[in-house]
Amino acid sequence: MAQHTARTETETQQTQGSSTRRNILRGLAVTGVGAGAGLMMAPASKAATNDAMLAGRAVFASNMTYLANGTTSGIFATNPLTSEPTLFWADNRNSTINGNGIRGDGKGTGAGIWGNSDFTGVGVLGTAAAGAVGVKASGGRANLQFVPGGTAPRGRGDAHSAGEIVADASGDLWACVVSGAPGQWRKLAGRTSAGQFHVLASPVRAYDSRSGDGPLAGGNQRNIAMTGVPAGASAVTVSVTITGTTASGYLALFRGGASWPGNSNLNWFASGQTFAVTTVSAVNDSRIVSVRAGGGGSTQVIIDVIGYYS
Repeated sequence: MAQHTARTETETQQTQGSSTRRNILRGLAVTGVGAGAGLMMAPASKAATNDAMLAGRAVFASNMTYLANGTTSGIFATNPLTSEPTLFWADNRNSTINGNGIRGDGKGTGAGIWGNSDFTGVGVLGTAAAGAVGVKASGGRANLQFVPGGTAPRGRGDAHSAGEIVADASGDLWACVVSGAPGQWRKLAGRTSAGQFHVLASPVRAYDSRSGDGPLAGGNQRNIAMTGVPAGASAVTVSVTITGTTASGYLALFRGGASWPGNSNLNWFASGQTFAVTTVSAVNDSRIVSVRAGGGGSTQVIIDVIGYYS
């Protein structure tokens, strides 16, 4: 009895092995996307784990299906659309209905489709013909999420391309407008700001001639660092006060180190006057504003920074 049982188990294993081999050979009869995997037309029905991938058949597998290329480029199929090496291609262009090429559905917190690039490539690429949309996003909670991380891109040394969007570790959102290392960036939004203009939490006193330099006389100018303004700012909004004036004159603010463009931001007409104005001035890369006095008089100068443009 024991010998008869052993023969039955062996015969069963051989039968199962033959069946599995036949399934694999049927799959390899049609060109596949990788070694050991095939694709063939078959009536719509269920296939199980370890069965070949068959077109028109639903696959119910308990394990992940893994497609991998070898070490040579020869195993790649040629993508006729872009002539790029492509491991798997689902082409729905000739369909008579408007259908999807590939659909992925996630479960729980999982992703429907996950894309990753090991080096300097792109995790997920979306392109479209004229009149179409490259990437479309919708969601019940949010349309799109940028995962915050890293320092602000202006302080980095790696290369970036125009059109990139970065959310840094502080949650600030940046856009690259000129390619380079790190390129030129514009801050789109932050925790305390929106758009290109950013208001400081409270005004910052950047300069007061009364505590050191004394009155600024007509025909002279001083370069003032804009305290509280970060690197990459293009302009500042400031409150400028003149006091202790003599005779008459005017005050002009402009980009630090530049030639006076002929402007005037504030005027006085007699001695002992005090005036204030809020104005905008460009800054240089070091966040410096030049202040020039004109006319025959002099004045004390006070500058408070209210905000900046990035």
